[in-house]
Amino acid sequence: MGEFHCFVDGKKYKTNETTIHQDFIDNGYFKLYSKDDLNETYILNVCGIANLGKDNYVFFPKGYKPDLYSENKNKKNAQRLFQAIFKYLDSEKGKFTEDELNWIEKEKYEFKHINTIRWLIEDYFSNGLYKSSERIIEENGKGRIEWTKTIKSKLPFIKDNKFFYLNLSTSRNNIDLNHIIAQIHEKIILECIENFGWLFNEKDSGKKVELDLTKEKQIVILEKKLIETYIAHDIKLIQSLIAYLKETTNNDPDFVFVTPYFYVIWEKILQFIFSHDETIQKLVPKPYWQLEDNKKETRQIPDILVKHKNDKNEELIIFDAKYYSFEKEPPGWAAIVKQLYYNLSLKDSKNIKNAFILPSSINNHNKYQYIGHAGVEGKKKKFGIVNAFAVDIATVLEDYVLNKTRKDIFNEIVECIEDKEKSN
Repeated sequence: MGEFHCFVDGKKYKTNETTIHQDFIDNGYFKLYSKDDLNETYILNVCGIANLGKDNYVFFPKGYKPDLYSENKNKKNAQRLFQAIFKYLDSEKGKFTEDELNWIEKEKYEFKHINTIRWLIEDYFSNGLYKSSERIIEENGKGRIEWTKTIKSKLPFIKDNKFFYLNLSTSRNNIDLNHIIAQIHEKIILECIENFGWLFNEKDSGKKVELDLTKEKQIVILEKKLIETYIAHDIKLIQSLIAYLKETTNNDPDFVFVTPYFYVIWEKILQFIFSHDETIQKLVPKPYWQLEDNKKETRQIPDILVKHKNDKNEELIIFDAKYYSFEKEPPGWAAIVKQLYYNLSLKDSKNIKNAFILPSSINNHNKYQYIGHAGVEGKKKKFGIVNAFAVDIATVLEDYVLNKTRKDIFNEIVECIEDKEKSN
């Protein structure tokens, strides 16, 4: 593994201070912000992982603060980011926006390649190397007696009206770990772990397998074996080995696994860890247009809706998942007005509490931080306010990957909102 490079979505980078790979500029991952005689300034606008040659690049979400003293910590958080994006792609099929579908279609080759690598690594640690099993029939061998074959092919010896077989047909499985397919499998697995093992928390052993076979010859051997194979797992394994060889051009392990739509993933992550209840949507009033005799309804769609019982009554909690770096770009006028309108349209039937939830790197024990609040000057009593909180990116990424909800963080944020209301 070569060098490890960290970047953060939405952050500006000057070319005289940071080396940005030209491929990333050409593909629009970095967009030109300004230019002068001394340097160019680019803004990153994707999240994900990339591997070029031996070097690895991580594009962290907005608000993340790379650890300047611990590469291992950054690698661990990169693993969480990688796994979270994969989980989103696996779990949200059929729910992608049109823009996401276009992006997935454009990047499907890259997704297919890294998915092949992921399957091969996970399968290897579950099932080990490919074993070529060949059934050998012997006479009087040490394996299992094949009675049907013995009776059909051998003459018995008869004594006292009893049949005795002096020669028995036996069978045994000959497992040959040195089979060429096992060698191909091992070579590919070692390559995958060397180049991508860090994403799966697997260390490179440094071991190498040399094969005196071209890639094309390896594919021919695997395709021939595939025709002869009827075991479901072996079919999937051989197909994946063939796919890896075909997808890896010129022995180049490069791959790019990035998305410009992490704001959608951020919303889904927060919906999961805060237990969003989609059934509450029916309580949210619908704005509408009346055009002569035709009424056309629209919808208010809060990001996260949760019913919460405190000591006195039931509350409706509305969280807005904002994918902003709050130090540089706090939610603007439109976002504030939208949250305040939820208060106005629902306050007759429910005790409402709402908040913005933004990403950051939080080092405190609670893994969240109160940022401040937004409102309208002179109209606080009429419209209310919207509190804002940051939650720790690494924590929520890990919780999402491990299917862990965070009622504790949710409750503490709600309690903090209540304390702020009392103090105001």
